[in-house]
Amino acid sequence: MNRTSARWPYGASTIGVDYSIKYPYRFTKMSISPYGRDVVLGGRAGLAIIDLEFPLSPPRTISIDSMWKISKVAWCPSLQHHGWVGTAVNQTLVVHDLANTSSQPMRVVRAHPMAITDIAWAPLVPSWIGTTSIDPIVKIWDVRRDQKPVWYFSRWEPADLLAFNN
Repeated sequence: MNRTSARWPYGASTIGVDYSIKYPYRFTKMSISPYGRDVVLGGRAGLAIIDLEFPLSPPRTISIDSMWKISKVAWCPSLQHHGWVGTAVNQTLVVHDLANTSSQPMRVVRAHPMAITDIAWAPLVPSWIGTTSIDPIVKIWDVRRDQKPVWYFSRWEPADLLAFNN
């Protein structure tokens, strides 16, 4: 058994190998898929999805039509919804289903009146994603439903980090 497959249960030959890959765009955010095989990068130009099994292949790209850069990107940890990726673009929550070949988002919600500071997927309810913002409100959204949050909580001060317990 080689050194890479001893650390990586899927036997991928490129996992654990150092690469330096240059892209024409600057990406500032990153999230990894629940399978650990793909990485999504986010920046002003949009999203780039890199298959870690074939990192030198051209990435799949999804452009984001906004003058704002992506401030947060989070891959849904659920294996049931392994293609869902949430992104925060200023005040807007954008969810893509990367398992679908379309580059159109599956949900776009103007989530807050001020810029979103963090997003996080709920591990026990895979279709729920939380947002927090400079405004003092934390909201939980069901990405399968319409434009209203399923739950919200108002704080006295803005929250800049959001996480769920298992």
